[in-house]
Amino acid sequence: MAIPAETAKFRFGHFTLDVADRQLLENGTALILRARAFDVLVALVARAGKLVSKDELLELVWRKLVVEENNLQVHIAALRKLVGREAIATVPGRGYRFMLPVEGAGEDRPIAKTELITQAIYAGPASRLPETATELIGRDHDVALLIDRLRRNRLVTVVGPGGIGKTRLALAVGRNAIHEYADGVIWVELAAISDPALVVSHVAAAVGLAAVGGQISMEILLNDLRSRSALLLLDNAEHLPEAVAQLVDSLLCETREIRILVTSQVRLRLSAEQVYRLDALDLPLADSNVTEALHHGAVAFFVARATAADRRFELNEANLGTVLEVCRRLDGIPLALELAAARLPFLGLNALAARLDERFRVLGASSPNAPKRQQALSAVFDWSFRLLTEEEQTVFRRLGLLTAPFTLEQACSVVSDPQLDEWAVVDLVGNLVERSLVNADGGDLPSYRLLDTGRAYALEKLRIAGEETAIERASRIYEQAGSRAAAISNNAEALMYLSTARDLAAMLPPSPIRDACELEICLKLGPAIQTALGPAHRRCEEIYLRAVQLARQTVADERTFKALWGYWHFLCMTGRDRDAAPLADEIVGMARSLCDDGLELEACHGAFTTQQLLGNAPALVANAQRAIALYDCGRHHHLTFSFGGHDPGICALGQGSVGLWLTGLPAQAMVMAKEALRLGSRVTHSYSRAVAFYYTAMAYAACGRMTEFRSSAEGLIALSEEHTMEMLLTEGKFFRGYARYKDDDGDAGVTTMADALAVIEASGDLAFVFFYIALLAEAHLARRELESAKALVTRGIKYSASGQGFFLPELFRLHGEVQMAQGYRASALLEVRQAIDLADEQGAPSLALRAATSLARYEGKPAFDDLMSRLRNFNEGADTYDHQLARHVLAGQ
Repeated sequence: MAIPAETAKFRFGHFTLDVADRQLLENGTALILRARAFDVLVALVARAGKLVSKDELLELVWRKLVVEENNLQVHIAALRKLVGREAIATVPGRGYRFMLPVEGAGEDRPIAKTELITQAIYAGPASRLPETATELIGRDHDVALLIDRLRRNRLVTVVGPGGIGKTRLALAVGRNAIHEYADGVIWVELAAISDPALVVSHVAAAVGLAAVGGQISMEILLNDLRSRSALLLLDNAEHLPEAVAQLVDSLLCETREIRILVTSQVRLRLSAEQVYRLDALDLPLADSNVTEALHHGAVAFFVARATAADRRFELNEANLGTVLEVCRRLDGIPLALELAAARLPFLGLNALAARLDERFRVLGASSPNAPKRQQALSAVFDWSFRLLTEEEQTVFRRLGLLTAPFTLEQACSVVSDPQLDEWAVVDLVGNLVERSLVNADGGDLPSYRLLDTGRAYALEKLRIAGEETAIERASRIYEQAGSRAAAISNNAEALMYLSTARDLAAMLPPSPIRDACELEICLKLGPAIQTALGPAHRRCEEIYLRAVQLARQTVADERTFKALWGYWHFLCMTGRDRDAAPLADEIVGMARSLCDDGLELEACHGAFTTQQLLGNAPALVANAQRAIALYDCGRHHHLTFSFGGHDPGICALGQGSVGLWLTGLPAQAMVMAKEALRLGSRVTHSYSRAVAFYYTAMAYAACGRMTEFRSSAEGLIALSEEHTMEMLLTEGKFFRGYARYKDDDGDAGVTTMADALAVIEASGDLAFVFFYIALLAEAHLARRELESAKALVTRGIKYSASGQGFFLPELFRLHGEVQMAQGYRASALLEVRQAIDLADEQGAPSLALRAATSLARYEGKPAFDDLMSRLRNFNEGADTYDHQLARHVLAGQ
């Protein structure tokens, strides 16, 4: 072999090699190149595609000089930096080969990029499987299934969204199955090319073939593979589906022992294709312990990556809930979990979880060695999004407005516009399902969903696109769906829909239209939260304060009334009665000015509830009777959905029955309680029916009517369980515990009451906490559990600092009973007398009678006259427990 003539010029890519001028030019610009390196390059380019041995190169470049082989290696490395690593291939132990197509001296034109040739040479062994730095976690079952499918099928396509772990799974399959193929496993990374015309030559290069002067033809590749038994792994085929499908179809037809595993976001649509849809890593149940959680792929994967990123990290019961939240919100997607784990040393677990609403900003690169499309969570979705048509991108963005699951009908209602009719939307949603961006759940009525992370990406794209009309339309659809769900007491569904409606409204740019939209949603969302999660749930304050703020920006109207009423109701339910009282007065005045009997009815509702909680029994009864007189079920039941989620007539009857008992009219209280239950049975709104059971249970317990009490308690529990009303269910269980205690099942009863009370207090639902404390303290006292009773009553009395007064006299009486049992007679008598005085002040002779009975038991004859006088003042109730006990004490004098 000789150095080419000095007149020779060679062109490859952007480069020109001018032998005469001893220059290497890139796009006409001369590059600096050492003399020996120039000679090495000329020698290789002159024999492009052919093997040039090391000995030949040493002889040509250094002639008769004796040099070390590493001299040659230094110049080869320098050349690769200039013209690209892929230009010069190393054939281990033999030499080097120039791999790029070369235009030789004297030719009229360059060889076209896609021109096919009929010759190829063996360039070395097929490409090896890339090494992975970390082990595959949570995919053992998938690996086993895929290996088995490949034994029975020649073509399997692993389909799934970006970041789900298709590549790592394919590598694991290759490593575990390599011994089953005589010619091993051939790995082809398709993400590196974008031109479909290069697919065949790219695969050929991976097989070990090199072209001589052009591109390898399909026939040459097929000729080589016909004699082989191998597993061909084609990774990341989603951007070249037609070219890959054509290649694979030819391989299936023309070879016998080649099996193919493809990873892609979309199937190839070949008849022989077996599709394997790869799901996210599985998630444990919310109540799992650490051991159970680690048996699930998502948690095991996150913990492994977190431990690698921060040696201080350890999964324990204290942080398990937060880890589960991170795994759930990231949908169990391995790449998202890996990126999140990489942030732990800088953010910490709690801050990471708190920032997942900004996941695309938080989850940046975990490793600079990762492919660009996997160096950030957003890059994964950018790769997929760019592969969509413009119409597909539009549909995907708008589908982000839908919470999972959604139907095709819902998708059409949100996505359709004059340019996209419903049939087009149906087809485009199908395309997105094919591309693994939308998940389809089977069934007679299929439903669809975007993963939370995919939905967040779609919404971000929607926000950038400024599609305000679609956002407003979707918000309105969810608001209407929430209203329908609330009307049938599907409380959890109503809460979900209305919360989504508000989130979407918040995406609109600031304007009076947006404010009006948000106000309407808040006025519906507040009652939905109260009925589903409890009347004192922490979200209510933010919702109602925002509603008041928005409403006060306009002229006072029904919306202002609803906002003020909602905030008043929340304050009452949280035990902040002193703060609630001025709002109650304001809504009474506003109802009069608006001349609306429905609003006047709800103003009465506010008044009698406030007076009950403050401890003004006569005012409770008067306002409840006024509400009953105003109430017409046919005209006013619709108020249920705007004011606290319960029927105002049922509340007036139920709370009024408690008020009648307090004011010394127990017989009339029982009549009114029965009427509350009758009205409750007539309405279809389950929360209102449950409220009827709740207040009548309270009245029956006060009167000592245990048969009726048990019936109301069980009715409350059944309805609350059926319609997901968590706080009412807890209160029903408290009542069930009291019934068990009265049935002489003291241990179970007290435990049930104590557990329920703990939940009630933790929730902040303190409106009627004195009543619960009194019933439980009574049980502790009867069982001689004096310290428990004392601690309970003492804690209860402290709540009165915020203005609560309902059943407060009973707490003072019970405190006195405990002190008497502990031998503190003087202080006990003072407590009981304070109970009598407070009950008289509240206009509650029934509570005063109880305290007077206790005083007579301990003080003796000096208190008998007062007890007898109080008993004679009652015109009814001789058959109630309190009256019977008073007469028993008097008889023992």
